[in-house]
Amino acid sequence: MQNADAFSRLPLKNSMSGESVNYFSVVKNSPLSAKDIANETTKDKVLQQVIGFMMSGWPNPKELDAALNSYYIIREQLNLDMNCLMFNNRVIIPTHLRVPILHLLHEQHPGIVKMKMLARQYVYWPDINREIESLVKACECCQLMAGNIPDAPTTSWTWCPRKWQRLHLDLAMKNGIKFLILIDASSKWVDAWILKSTTASDVIACLRQTFSIFGLPDEIHSDNGPPFSSEEFEMFCKAQGIKVLKSPPIHPKSNGITERTIQTFKNNLLKQNFDVKTSIKSIQEKLDNFLFYYRNIPHNMTQTSPAELLLKQKPRTRISMLKPNFNNFVKDKQTTFLEKENREVGLAKYKSFVEGEKVYVKNVRGETAKWSYGIIKVRVSPVTYIVMVENYARHVHVDHLRKCVIYDDQSIKESTPVVLSPMKSLNGSHEIQNSSEGSNLPELCNLPDVSDLPNKSNSENSIEVNPEKRLYKNQETIELRRSVRNIKKPARYLD
Repeated sequence: MQNADAFSRLPLKNSMSGESVNYFSVVKNSPLSAKDIANETTKDKVLQQVIGFMMSGWPNPKELDAALNSYYIIREQLNLDMNCLMFNNRVIIPTHLRVPILHLLHEQHPGIVKMKMLARQYVYWPDINREIESLVKACECCQLMAGNIPDAPTTSWTWCPRKWQRLHLDLAMKNGIKFLILIDASSKWVDAWILKSTTASDVIACLRQTFSIFGLPDEIHSDNGPPFSSEEFEMFCKAQGIKVLKSPPIHPKSNGITERTIQTFKNNLLKQNFDVKTSIKSIQEKLDNFLFYYRNIPHNMTQTSPAELLLKQKPRTRISMLKPNFNNFVKDKQTTFLEKENREVGLAKYKSFVEGEKVYVKNVRGETAKWSYGIIKVRVSPVTYIVMVENYARHVHVDHLRKCVIYDDQSIKESTPVVLSPMKSLNGSHEIQNSSEGSNLPELCNLPDVSDLPNKSNSENSIEVNPEKRLYKNQETIELRRSVRNIKKPARYLD
Protein backbone atom coordinates (compact mmCIF):
# COMPACT_ATOMS: atom_id res chain seq x y z
CA MET A 1 0.00 0.00 0.00
CA GLN A 2 1.42 3.35 -0.99
CA ASN A 3 1.96 6.16 1.50
CA ALA A 4 -0.60 8.95 1.71
CA ASP A 5 0.40 12.35 0.38
CA ALA A 6 1.52 15.15 2.70
CA PHE A 7 -1.48 17.39 2.20
CA SER A 8 -3.87 14.77 3.52
CA ARG A 9 -1.88 14.52 6.78
CA LEU A 10 -1.57 18.23 7.54
CA PRO A 11 -4.19 19.08 10.18
CA LEU A 12 -6.30 22.23 9.93
CA LYS A 13 -6.23 24.78 12.69
CA ASN A 14 -9.99 25.46 12.51
CA SER A 15 -12.16 22.41 12.61
CA MET A 16 -15.60 22.41 10.96
CA SER A 17 -18.71 22.64 13.06
CA GLY A 18 -20.56 19.48 13.65
CA GLU A 19 -23.91 20.90 12.62
CA SER A 20 -25.81 18.59 10.31
CA VAL A 21 -27.17 19.90 7.01
CA ASN A 22 -30.41 18.47 5.67
CA TYR A 23 -31.12 18.47 1.93
CA PHE A 24 -34.65 18.37 0.61
CA SER A 25 -35.52 17.48 -2.94
CA VAL A 26 -37.54 20.07 -4.86
CA VAL A 27 -40.89 18.66 -5.81
CA LYS A 28 -43.35 20.36 -8.20
CA ASN A 29 -46.72 21.41 -6.96
CA SER A 30 -49.26 18.68 -7.04
CA PRO A 31 -51.81 18.92 -9.89
CA LEU A 32 -55.15 20.58 -9.32
CA SER A 33 -58.10 18.38 -8.58
CA ALA A 34 -61.86 18.67 -8.30
CA LYS A 35 -61.54 19.21 -4.55
CA ASP A 36 -59.33 22.24 -5.09
CA ILE A 37 -61.85 23.70 -7.54
CA ALA A 38 -64.70 23.01 -5.09
CA ASN A 39 -62.81 24.77 -2.29
CA GLU A 40 -62.08 27.81 -4.49
CA THR A 41 -65.67 27.87 -5.67
CA THR A 42 -66.89 28.36 -2.09
CA LYS A 43 -64.55 31.35 -1.81
CA ASP A 44 -65.52 32.98 -5.13
CA LYS A 45 -68.19 35.63 -4.54
CA VAL A 46 -69.50 35.68 -8.10
CA LEU A 47 -69.89 31.92 -8.31
CA GLN A 48 -71.64 31.85 -4.91
CA GLN A 49 -74.15 34.39 -6.16
CA VAL A 50 -74.75 32.24 -9.24
CA ILE A 51 -75.34 29.18 -7.06
CA GLY A 52 -77.76 31.18 -4.93
CA PHE A 53 -79.75 32.34 -7.99
CA MET A 54 -79.87 28.71 -9.14
CA MET A 55 -81.51 27.75 -5.81
CA SER A 56 -83.90 30.72 -5.38
CA GLY A 57 -84.42 31.86 -8.94
CA TRP A 58 -82.89 34.49 -11.19
CA PRO A 59 -83.95 38.11 -10.87
CA ASN A 60 -84.59 40.54 -13.70
CA PRO A 61 -81.41 40.71 -15.88
CA LYS A 62 -81.48 44.50 -15.70
CA GLU A 63 -80.85 44.24 -11.98
CA LEU A 64 -77.77 41.98 -12.40
CA ASP A 65 -74.17 43.15 -12.43
CA ALA A 66 -72.07 42.90 -15.58
CA ALA A 67 -70.14 39.92 -14.12
CA LEU A 68 -73.41 37.95 -13.72
CA ASN A 69 -74.87 38.65 -17.18
CA SER A 70 -72.66 35.97 -18.78
CA TYR A 71 -74.06 33.35 -16.39
CA TYR A 72 -77.66 34.52 -16.85
CA ILE A 73 -77.41 33.72 -20.57
CA ILE A 74 -76.41 30.09 -19.88
CA ARG A 75 -78.57 29.65 -16.76
CA GLU A 76 -80.47 26.74 -18.32
CA GLN A 77 -77.21 24.72 -18.77
CA LEU A 78 -75.86 25.32 -15.24
CA ASN A 79 -75.81 22.62 -12.57
CA LEU A 80 -73.98 21.78 -9.33
CA ASP A 81 -71.94 18.62 -8.94
CA MET A 82 -69.95 17.87 -5.75
CA ASN A 83 -69.81 21.58 -4.91
CA CYS A 84 -68.40 22.32 -8.39
CA LEU A 85 -70.40 24.61 -10.64
CA MET A 86 -70.86 22.95 -14.02
CA PHE A 87 -71.76 24.31 -17.49
CA ASN A 88 -73.13 21.20 -19.17
CA ASN A 89 -70.19 18.81 -18.72
CA ARG A 90 -67.55 21.54 -18.26
CA VAL A 91 -66.27 22.77 -14.92
CA ILE A 92 -66.60 26.51 -14.31
CA ILE A 93 -63.20 27.61 -12.96
CA PRO A 94 -63.07 30.16 -10.13
CA THR A 95 -61.28 33.44 -10.74
CA HIS A 96 -58.10 32.61 -8.79
CA LEU A 97 -57.50 29.33 -10.67
CA ARG A 98 -57.99 30.60 -14.21
CA VAL A 99 -54.36 31.60 -14.84
CA PRO A 100 -52.94 28.21 -13.74
CA ILE A 101 -55.56 26.43 -15.87
CA LEU A 102 -54.55 28.55 -18.90
CA HIS A 103 -50.91 27.58 -18.47
CA LEU A 104 -51.97 23.96 -18.05
CA LEU A 105 -53.83 24.10 -21.37
CA HIS A 106 -50.82 25.82 -22.99
CA GLU A 107 -48.22 23.48 -21.52
CA GLN A 108 -47.21 21.90 -24.86
CA HIS A 109 -47.87 25.00 -26.98
CA PRO A 110 -50.61 23.38 -29.06
CA GLY A 111 -51.77 26.66 -30.60
CA ILE A 112 -54.97 28.64 -30.42
CA VAL A 113 -57.27 26.16 -32.14
CA LYS A 114 -56.06 23.12 -30.20
CA MET A 115 -56.25 24.96 -26.88
CA LYS A 116 -59.85 25.98 -27.55
CA MET A 117 -60.79 22.42 -28.49
CA LEU A 118 -59.20 21.08 -25.30
CA ALA A 119 -60.88 23.70 -23.12
CA ARG A 120 -64.33 22.96 -24.60
CA GLN A 121 -64.09 19.43 -23.23
CA TYR A 122 -63.21 20.25 -19.60
CA VAL A 123 -63.29 23.87 -18.39
CA TYR A 124 -65.25 27.09 -18.87
CA TRP A 125 -65.44 30.70 -17.70
CA PRO A 126 -66.59 33.88 -19.40
CA ASP A 127 -64.26 35.17 -22.15
CA ILE A 128 -62.11 32.04 -22.05
CA ASN A 129 -61.58 32.12 -25.85
CA ARG A 130 -60.29 35.70 -25.77
CA GLU A 131 -57.85 34.90 -22.94
CA ILE A 132 -56.55 31.83 -24.81
CA GLU A 133 -55.86 33.94 -27.92
CA SER A 134 -54.07 36.60 -25.87
CA LEU A 135 -51.90 34.00 -24.15
CA VAL A 136 -50.80 32.28 -27.39
CA LYS A 137 -50.12 35.56 -29.21
CA ALA A 138 -47.92 36.70 -26.32
CA CYS A 139 -46.00 33.41 -26.11
CA GLU A 140 -42.48 33.87 -27.47
CA CYS A 141 -42.01 30.20 -28.33
CA CYS A 142 -45.22 30.11 -30.32
CA GLN A 143 -44.27 33.26 -32.21
CA LEU A 144 -40.85 31.90 -33.14
CA MET A 145 -42.35 28.72 -34.57
CA ALA A 146 -45.52 30.21 -36.01
CA GLY A 147 -46.72 29.14 -39.46
CA ASN A 148 -46.85 31.24 -42.59
CA ILE A 149 -49.06 34.26 -42.47
CA PRO A 150 -51.68 34.80 -45.22
CA ASP A 151 -50.31 36.25 -48.43
CA ALA A 152 -50.76 39.92 -49.09
CA PRO A 153 -53.25 40.93 -51.79
CA THR A 154 -51.84 40.62 -55.28
CA THR A 155 -50.69 43.88 -56.85
CA SER A 156 -50.18 44.29 -60.56
CA TRP A 157 -47.18 45.85 -62.25
CA THR A 158 -47.58 49.27 -63.80
CA TRP A 159 -48.67 48.89 -67.42
CA CYS A 160 -45.99 49.77 -69.97
CA PRO A 161 -47.49 51.79 -72.84
CA ARG A 162 -44.37 51.34 -74.95
CA LYS A 163 -42.98 48.04 -76.17
CA TRP A 164 -39.61 46.91 -74.86
CA GLN A 165 -39.87 49.35 -71.96
CA ARG A 166 -39.50 46.94 -69.03
CA LEU A 167 -37.85 43.51 -69.27
CA HIS A 168 -38.02 40.67 -66.76
CA LEU A 169 -35.06 38.30 -66.38
CA ASP A 170 -34.61 35.02 -64.54
CA LEU A 171 -32.58 31.82 -64.68
CA ALA A 172 -34.07 28.37 -65.19
CA MET A 173 -32.67 24.83 -65.12
CA LYS A 174 -34.04 21.75 -66.86
CA ASN A 175 -32.28 18.37 -67.04
CA GLY A 176 -29.06 19.96 -65.77
CA ILE A 177 -29.05 22.64 -68.50
CA LYS A 178 -29.12 26.30 -67.51
CA PHE A 179 -31.28 28.81 -69.40
CA LEU A 180 -31.63 32.59 -69.34
CA ILE A 181 -35.26 33.69 -69.84
CA LEU A 182 -36.25 37.21 -70.95
CA ILE A 183 -39.83 38.57 -71.15
CA ASP A 184 -41.09 41.92 -72.41
CA ALA A 185 -43.72 43.18 -69.97
CA SER A 186 -45.79 44.89 -72.66
CA SER A 187 -45.82 42.57 -75.70
CA LYS A 188 -45.04 39.33 -73.74
CA TRP A 189 -42.21 38.62 -76.20
CA VAL A 190 -40.02 35.78 -74.88
CA ASP A 191 -36.38 35.10 -75.60
CA ALA A 192 -34.20 32.35 -74.15
CA TRP A 193 -30.57 31.26 -74.32
CA ILE A 194 -28.64 28.19 -73.24
CA LEU A 195 -25.90 29.16 -70.78
CA LYS A 196 -22.63 27.37 -70.22
CA SER A 197 -22.37 29.09 -66.84
CA THR A 198 -24.46 31.55 -64.85
CA THR A 199 -21.79 34.22 -64.62
CA ALA A 200 -22.54 37.88 -65.20
CA SER A 201 -20.37 37.87 -68.34
CA ASP A 202 -22.49 35.19 -70.04
CA VAL A 203 -25.72 36.97 -69.10
CA ILE A 204 -24.41 40.30 -70.43
CA ALA A 205 -23.37 38.65 -73.71
CA CYS A 206 -26.93 37.39 -74.25
CA LEU A 207 -28.40 40.79 -73.45
CA ARG A 208 -26.05 42.54 -75.88
CA GLN A 209 -27.26 40.23 -78.62
CA THR A 210 -30.93 41.05 -78.14
CA PHE A 211 -30.28 44.76 -77.48
CA SER A 212 -28.58 45.00 -80.87
CA ILE A 213 -31.90 43.98 -82.46
CA PHE A 214 -34.61 45.69 -80.40
CA GLY A 215 -32.71 48.47 -78.63
CA LEU A 216 -32.23 49.32 -74.96
CA PRO A 217 -35.08 49.06 -72.42
CA ASP A 218 -35.84 51.56 -69.68
CA GLU A 219 -35.91 49.02 -66.84
CA ILE A 220 -34.77 45.49 -66.08
CA HIS A 221 -36.40 43.51 -63.27
CA SER A 222 -34.77 40.41 -61.80
CA ASP A 223 -34.34 38.55 -58.53
CA ASN A 224 -31.25 38.65 -56.33
CA GLY A 225 -29.42 35.81 -58.07
CA PRO A 226 -25.61 35.93 -58.28
CA PRO A 227 -25.35 37.20 -61.88
CA PHE A 228 -27.93 39.97 -61.35
CA SER A 229 -26.57 41.20 -58.02
CA SER A 230 -22.96 41.32 -59.21
CA GLU A 231 -21.13 44.59 -59.67
CA GLU A 232 -20.35 43.77 -63.30
CA PHE A 233 -24.05 43.47 -64.19
CA GLU A 234 -24.95 46.69 -62.36
CA MET A 235 -22.14 48.58 -64.09
CA PHE A 236 -23.28 47.28 -67.49
CA CYS A 237 -26.86 48.45 -66.91
CA LYS A 238 -25.68 51.80 -65.59
CA ALA A 239 -23.48 52.35 -68.64
CA GLN A 240 -26.47 51.63 -70.92
CA GLY A 241 -28.82 53.92 -68.97
CA ILE A 242 -30.97 51.02 -67.74
CA LYS A 243 -32.63 51.10 -64.33
CA VAL A 244 -32.31 47.84 -62.37
CA LEU A 245 -35.24 46.66 -60.20
CA LYS A 246 -34.91 43.65 -57.88
CA SER A 247 -37.56 41.61 -56.12
CA PRO A 248 -37.22 40.67 -52.40
CA PRO A 249 -35.18 37.52 -51.71
CA ILE A 250 -37.06 34.20 -51.74
CA HIS A 251 -40.26 35.79 -53.00
CA PRO A 252 -40.95 34.46 -56.51
CA LYS A 253 -44.36 36.13 -56.69
CA SER A 254 -42.69 39.52 -57.06
CA ASN A 255 -41.39 38.30 -60.43
CA GLY A 256 -44.45 36.25 -61.24
CA ILE A 257 -44.48 36.94 -64.99
CA THR A 258 -41.09 35.28 -65.35
CA GLU A 259 -41.93 32.37 -63.04
CA ARG A 260 -45.08 31.60 -65.02
CA THR A 261 -43.21 31.74 -68.32
CA ILE A 262 -40.53 29.40 -66.98
CA GLN A 263 -43.23 26.94 -65.94
CA THR A 264 -44.71 27.03 -69.45
CA PHE A 265 -41.24 26.61 -70.95
CA LYS A 266 -40.40 23.55 -68.82
CA ASN A 267 -43.76 21.92 -69.57
CA ASN A 268 -43.19 22.40 -73.30
CA LEU A 269 -39.73 20.81 -73.13
CA LEU A 270 -41.23 17.87 -71.25
CA LYS A 271 -43.93 17.43 -73.88
CA GLN A 272 -41.32 17.49 -76.66
CA ASN A 273 -39.41 14.75 -74.85
CA PHE A 274 -42.54 12.60 -74.77
CA ASP A 275 -43.34 13.24 -78.45
CA VAL A 276 -41.76 10.67 -80.73
CA LYS A 277 -41.20 13.20 -83.52
CA THR A 278 -39.34 15.75 -81.38
CA SER A 279 -37.72 13.58 -78.72
CA ILE A 280 -34.65 12.90 -80.89
CA LYS A 281 -34.00 16.59 -81.56
CA SER A 282 -31.29 18.60 -79.83
CA ILE A 283 -32.04 20.89 -76.90
CA GLN A 284 -31.32 23.94 -79.07
CA GLU A 285 -33.86 22.81 -81.67
CA LYS A 286 -36.44 22.17 -78.96
CA LEU A 287 -35.79 25.64 -77.58
CA ASP A 288 -36.24 27.20 -81.03
CA ASN A 289 -39.52 25.30 -81.51
CA PHE A 290 -40.84 26.63 -78.20
CA LEU A 291 -39.90 30.23 -79.00
CA PHE A 292 -41.44 30.03 -82.46
CA TYR A 293 -44.81 28.76 -81.26
CA TYR A 294 -44.94 30.97 -78.12
CA ARG A 295 -44.22 34.16 -80.05
CA ASN A 296 -46.87 33.46 -82.70
CA ILE A 297 -49.74 32.31 -80.44
CA PRO A 298 -52.13 34.95 -79.02
CA HIS A 299 -51.45 35.71 -75.35
CA ASN A 300 -54.27 35.38 -72.81
CA MET A 301 -53.82 38.93 -71.55
CA THR A 302 -53.31 40.83 -74.80
CA GLN A 303 -55.36 38.52 -77.08
CA THR A 304 -52.61 39.12 -79.67
CA SER A 305 -49.43 37.26 -80.44
CA PRO A 306 -46.20 38.75 -79.00
CA ALA A 307 -44.62 38.82 -82.46
CA GLU A 308 -47.45 40.91 -83.89
CA LEU A 309 -47.27 43.41 -81.02
CA LEU A 310 -43.50 43.81 -81.09
CA LEU A 311 -42.81 43.46 -84.83
CA LYS A 312 -46.03 45.18 -85.99
CA GLN A 313 -46.76 42.31 -88.36
CA LYS A 314 -47.75 38.65 -88.33
CA PRO A 315 -44.81 36.37 -89.21
CA ARG A 316 -45.43 33.73 -91.84
CA THR A 317 -46.14 30.31 -90.36
CA ARG A 318 -47.44 27.02 -91.71
CA ILE A 319 -50.87 27.82 -90.30
CA SER A 320 -50.94 31.32 -91.79
CA MET A 321 -50.39 29.83 -95.24
CA LEU A 322 -53.88 28.30 -95.05
CA LYS A 323 -55.49 31.75 -95.15
CA PRO A 324 -55.75 33.73 -98.42
CA ASN A 325 -53.00 36.27 -98.54
CA PHE A 326 -53.54 39.88 -99.56
CA ASN A 327 -49.99 39.96 -100.92
CA ASN A 328 -51.00 37.55 -103.69
CA PHE A 329 -53.73 39.96 -104.73
CA VAL A 330 -51.22 42.82 -104.87
CA LYS A 331 -48.80 40.61 -106.82
CA ASP A 332 -51.47 39.89 -109.44
CA LYS A 333 -52.19 43.60 -109.74
CA GLN A 334 -48.50 44.32 -110.26
CA THR A 335 -48.26 41.62 -112.91
CA THR A 336 -51.23 43.09 -114.77
CA PHE A 337 -49.70 46.54 -114.62
CA LEU A 338 -46.36 45.31 -115.95
CA GLU A 339 -48.06 43.47 -118.79
CA LYS A 340 -49.87 46.62 -119.80
CA GLU A 341 -46.70 48.68 -119.54
CA ASN A 342 -44.73 46.21 -121.68
CA ARG A 343 -47.37 46.32 -124.37
CA GLU A 344 -47.27 50.11 -124.41
CA VAL A 345 -43.47 50.19 -124.64
CA GLY A 346 -43.56 48.10 -127.79
CA LEU A 347 -42.71 44.64 -128.90
CA ALA A 348 -39.43 45.67 -130.47
CA LYS A 349 -37.99 46.60 -127.08
CA TYR A 350 -39.02 43.36 -125.38
CA LYS A 351 -36.32 40.71 -125.46
CA SER A 352 -37.36 37.06 -125.45
CA PHE A 353 -35.76 33.78 -126.40
CA VAL A 354 -36.90 30.24 -127.04
CA GLU A 355 -35.43 26.94 -125.95
CA GLY A 356 -32.48 25.88 -128.06
CA GLU A 357 -31.80 29.36 -129.39
CA LYS A 358 -28.18 30.41 -129.70
CA VAL A 359 -27.25 33.51 -127.71
CA TYR A 360 -24.32 35.43 -126.34
CA VAL A 361 -23.98 35.55 -122.51
CA LYS A 362 -22.19 38.41 -120.78
CA ASN A 363 -19.14 37.47 -118.73
CA VAL A 364 -18.95 39.09 -115.33
CA ARG A 365 -15.33 38.13 -114.71
CA GLY A 366 -12.45 40.18 -115.96
CA GLU A 367 -9.53 39.17 -118.19
CA THR A 368 -11.85 37.24 -120.52
CA ALA A 369 -14.01 38.05 -123.48
CA LYS A 370 -17.02 40.17 -122.65
CA TRP A 371 -19.44 37.68 -124.19
CA SER A 372 -19.54 33.88 -124.36
CA TYR A 373 -21.48 31.60 -126.65
CA GLY A 374 -24.47 29.78 -125.10
CA ILE A 375 -27.75 27.98 -125.81
CA ILE A 376 -31.09 28.68 -124.11
CA LYS A 377 -32.09 25.69 -122.00
CA VAL A 378 -35.16 26.65 -119.92
CA ARG A 379 -37.15 29.81 -119.41
CA VAL A 380 -37.47 30.46 -115.66
CA SER A 381 -39.42 33.72 -115.68
CA PRO A 382 -40.30 36.42 -118.22
CA VAL A 383 -36.84 37.96 -117.78
CA THR A 384 -34.59 35.03 -116.65
CA TYR A 385 -33.32 31.92 -118.40
CA ILE A 386 -31.19 28.87 -117.78
CA VAL A 387 -28.40 28.99 -120.36
CA MET A 388 -25.83 26.28 -121.12
CA VAL A 389 -22.40 27.91 -121.37
CA GLU A 390 -19.50 25.54 -121.97
CA ASN A 391 -21.40 22.58 -120.47
CA TYR A 392 -22.32 24.66 -117.38
CA ALA A 393 -25.84 25.84 -116.60
CA ARG A 394 -26.12 29.49 -115.68
CA HIS A 395 -29.11 31.48 -114.41
CA VAL A 396 -29.01 34.65 -116.52
CA HIS A 397 -31.14 37.79 -116.77
CA VAL A 398 -32.17 39.04 -120.22
CA ASP A 399 -30.04 42.12 -119.63
CA HIS A 400 -27.01 39.84 -119.93
CA LEU A 401 -28.20 38.06 -123.10
CA ARG A 402 -27.72 38.97 -126.74
CA LYS A 403 -29.09 37.35 -129.83
CA CYS A 404 -26.47 35.36 -131.68
CA VAL A 405 -26.17 35.81 -135.47
CA ILE A 406 -23.68 33.57 -137.30
CA TYR A 407 -22.68 34.72 -140.77
CA ASP A 408 -21.85 32.29 -143.58
CA ASP A 409 -19.75 33.86 -146.37
CA GLN A 410 -20.80 31.26 -148.95
CA SER A 411 -24.47 31.85 -148.23
CA ILE A 412 -24.03 35.60 -148.59
CA LYS A 413 -22.37 35.22 -152.02
CA GLU A 414 -25.05 32.89 -153.39
CA SER A 415 -28.00 34.80 -151.96
CA THR A 416 -30.15 36.94 -154.24
CA PRO A 417 -31.90 40.20 -153.50
CA VAL A 418 -35.16 39.80 -151.63
CA VAL A 419 -38.21 41.97 -151.28
CA LEU A 420 -39.94 42.09 -147.93
CA SER A 421 -43.71 42.34 -147.87
CA PRO A 422 -45.27 44.97 -145.61
CA MET A 423 -45.98 43.98 -141.99
CA LYS A 424 -49.61 43.35 -141.45
CA SER A 425 -49.76 44.16 -137.70
CA LEU A 426 -47.81 43.76 -134.57
CA ASN A 427 -49.80 40.67 -133.68
CA GLY A 428 -49.67 39.31 -137.22
CA SER A 429 -46.90 37.46 -139.01
CA HIS A 430 -43.99 38.96 -140.95
CA GLU A 431 -43.69 37.52 -144.41
CA ILE A 432 -40.64 37.62 -146.58
CA GLN A 433 -41.12 36.95 -150.27
CA ASN A 434 -38.55 36.31 -152.99
CA SER A 435 -38.77 38.56 -156.05
CA SER A 436 -37.89 35.70 -158.41
CA GLU A 437 -39.71 32.46 -157.70
CA GLY A 438 -37.27 30.21 -159.46
CA SER A 439 -34.10 31.34 -157.75
CA ASN A 440 -32.22 29.26 -155.18
CA LEU A 441 -33.21 30.50 -151.69
CA PRO A 442 -31.20 30.08 -148.49
CA GLU A 443 -32.39 27.52 -145.96
CA LEU A 444 -35.34 28.72 -143.92
CA CYS A 445 -35.26 28.73 -140.13
CA ASN A 446 -37.95 29.37 -137.48
CA LEU A 447 -37.86 32.59 -135.49
CA PRO A 448 -39.69 33.14 -132.19
CA ASP A 449 -42.85 35.14 -132.43
CA VAL A 450 -43.36 38.35 -130.49
CA SER A 451 -46.50 36.87 -128.97
CA ASP A 452 -44.38 35.54 -126.08
CA LEU A 453 -45.01 38.86 -124.36
CA PRO A 454 -47.05 38.56 -121.13
CA ASN A 455 -50.73 38.45 -121.97
CA LYS A 456 -53.85 38.20 -119.82
CA SER A 457 -54.96 35.13 -121.68
CA ASN A 458 -51.54 33.56 -121.24
CA SER A 459 -51.11 33.42 -117.45
CA GLU A 460 -48.28 30.92 -117.59
CA ASN A 461 -46.10 33.22 -119.74
CA SER A 462 -45.67 30.41 -122.27
CA ILE A 463 -43.71 31.02 -125.45
CA GLU A 464 -45.40 30.55 -128.82
CA VAL A 465 -43.58 30.39 -132.10
CA ASN A 466 -45.39 31.50 -135.24
CA PRO A 467 -44.62 28.86 -137.87
CA GLU A 468 -45.44 31.31 -140.66
CA LYS A 469 -42.73 33.71 -139.60
CA ARG A 470 -39.63 32.75 -141.51
CA LEU A 471 -36.41 34.50 -142.42
CA TYR A 472 -33.66 33.50 -144.73
CA LYS A 473 -30.76 32.14 -142.76
CA ASN A 474 -27.82 34.51 -142.35
CA GLN A 475 -29.90 37.26 -143.95
CA GLU A 476 -30.17 40.66 -142.30
CA THR A 477 -33.64 42.04 -141.75
CA ILE A 478 -34.33 45.33 -143.48
CA GLU A 479 -35.87 47.82 -141.07
CA LEU A 480 -39.04 49.30 -142.50
CA ARG A 481 -39.67 53.00 -142.01
CA ARG A 482 -43.36 52.99 -142.86
CA SER A 483 -45.97 53.02 -140.10
CA VAL A 484 -47.03 49.67 -138.75
CA ARG A 485 -50.15 50.79 -136.88
CA ASN A 486 -53.59 49.43 -137.72
CA ILE A 487 -55.51 51.81 -139.95
CA LYS A 488 -59.23 51.94 -139.34
CA LYS A 489 -61.42 53.78 -141.82
CA PRO A 490 -63.96 56.31 -140.56
CA ALA A 491 -67.57 55.19 -140.37
CA ARG A 492 -68.59 57.36 -143.32
CA TYR A 493 -66.27 55.41 -145.64
CA LEU A 494 -67.46 51.96 -144.59
CA ASP A 495 -70.42 52.08 -147.03
